[in-house]
Amino acid sequence: MRYVLGLLIVLGMGCGSRSEATASAGDPTPGESPNAPPAAPAGPRVDQDTFLLEAVPNPAGYVAGQAGAVTVRLTPKAGWHVNQDYPVQIELRAPAELGLAKAQLGRADAATFTEQEFRFEVAMTPTASGSRAWAATVHFAICTDQNCLPQDAELALPIDVR
Repeated sequence: MRYVLGLLIVLGMGCGSRSEATASAGDPTPGESPNAPPAAPAGPRVDQDTFLLEAVPNPAGYVAGQAGAVTVRLTPKAGWHVNQDYPVQIELRAPAELGLAKAQLGRADAATFTEQEFRFEVAMTPTASGSRAWAATVHFAICTDQNCLPQDAELALPIDVR
């Protein structure tokens, strides 16, 4: 009898609402549509209805031992602008061989920071030839006159060093 009672209690605990920890991998996250497509893998461009964010490699390429940069540029779409008060931040990830000058950039590091665009020149001096992965998480806010939307966007870019 105790066994049956214990089993009923355990089964009863599994019914009702589930916590996020018990949700299955296929379940949507809160606020997400059950039919929403999976997030696209990070690439050099994030093109949304409200903005275009891109990582642009140096057109001349990269050479071991020579300074270079990747440009990170945000351009709002029509009707939107860059929030001038939001604490913009770029968190960079790359192997040591790419020689990033800084792992984190803020507004003070921007080459351009206006309502129409922000642009950062991410400085690096590669120390070895070969292909490497460069990635960044960009935190910013994009606004209309009535609404502001904080954003966290992922960029990824292969870097080939000669």
